[in-house]
Amino acid sequence: MLFNNIDDGYNYIRTQININGFKIKDQRGDTVKSLPFIAVSFWNFYTKGGNVKIPKVPKFSKIQGQALENYAQQLQDGDLQDFVYTYGNRFMKYFDVNQYDVMKEKIREDPNTRRAVAFTFDVVNDNDKEDIPCLQFIQLMCYDNRLYMTVVFRSNDIKYAFASNIYGLMKLHIKFADDLGLKVGDFNYVCNNAHWKLK
Repeated sequence: MLFNNIDDGYNYIRTQININGFKIKDQRGDTVKSLPFIAVSFWNFYTKGGNVKIPKVPKFSKIQGQALENYAQQLQDGDLQDFVYTYGNRFMKYFDVNQYDVMKEKIREDPNTRRAVAFTFDVVNDNDKEDIPCLQFIQLMCYDNRLYMTVVFRSNDIKYAFASNIYGLMKLHIKFADDLGLKVGDFNYVCNNAHWKLK
C-alpha cells in the first residue's frame, strides 16, 4: 500500500491488525493483537517550509510538539542520553562505526549500490537482554536521482510508537537525501510483528 502521510498508514495498519491479527499474551505479559508481517510505502510525504522539507506531523503520535522533534533528533544523535539504547547511538557509535557516514559514502561512490545498509542488533550482547532495538535495519538505494529508504522493524507498537518512529525516520531520510544532493524518493516500512496493546 502507498500513502503520502503517516496517519493514513497508521489507520491502514491498525485496520489490518484488527481484521487479521492474532490475540496473544506477549513476553511482557500484555494482551495484544499481533500481525505477523506488514509492509507499507510512503511517497511525497513531506511539506516545504521555505527551503526545508518537513514530514507531515502525524496527529496519531502519542508525543507532539517539541517532544516529537526531540525524539526525531535522537535518530540523528549518537549520544546515549540516559536510555538503555537509542537508535542514533546504535547506528552512529555503538559499534564504533558511524554507519550513517558509511551508507552515504557507499551511495557517493556508486549510486547503484545495494550495500548502503545499517544495523542496530548486537549479536554478541543483545540475545540475553530484555530491551533490544525494535528497529533493526535501514537501507538506502538511489534510483533516477532519488534516494529511497527502507526500514525493517522486528516488532513495532503501532498504538504508542509507530507514528513517532516513522516521523523521526522520515526526517532522517530527508537529511540523507539533502546531504547527498538527491531528491527524496519513497520511504518503505517493513514490520515483522505489528501489534496493538489491548490491556
